[in-house]
Amino acid sequence: MKILLTLIMFYFATTCFGQVENVGSFHPALQKALKDLRNDNVDTVFTYHSYCTGCETLGAKQDCEGYIDAGIIWSKNGKTFSRTIFCDQRESKTEQRNSEALAYFIANRLRITTRKPLPNQQFYPPLSVHYDAEDFSLFLNGELFEVRLFKEQKEERVWRKYSWIKPTMILAELYKKEMK
Repeated sequence: MKILLTLIMFYFATTCFGQVENVGSFHPALQKALKDLRNDNVDTVFTYHSYCTGCETLGAKQDCEGYIDAGIIWSKNGKTFSRTIFCDQRESKTEQRNSEALAYFIANRLRITTRKPLPNQQFYPPLSVHYDAEDFSLFLNGELFEVRLFKEQKEERVWRKYSWIKPTMILAELYKKEMK
């Protein structure tokens, strides 16, 4: 029994706290770009992906450029680079830039991604089934920090009391300003 418990704990530790390898939920175009960056020994990567769930274009196989809006910002050897990635796996030209969004995400990663349980069995406000959302991910030295920001969370006052909403909205604005 002791051996079984030890094996389970080892599996849990290596699966949950090891190097970030499970990016299966990412769009294939982002998976490919992340794999290429990892092969190039890049350990600081910020990804952004905006999308609509329930839209008619969901799952489109052709002419999907308008469906995905994804970008990657990464740092290597003290320099920061960015590019846009489309769902057909085309990529825009890599640009060197200073990135306030990357620096902000690194500095505020715990504030942005940490969720505390609500007291007294309360629930977060509901979100619609058909939604617009933005996903933010930060790969930093083998750790993955993720947050999703829904359109309702940006627009409805009831969401403003939650600690991660305002910093995530700031992150979204910094990213969009940089990538114009």
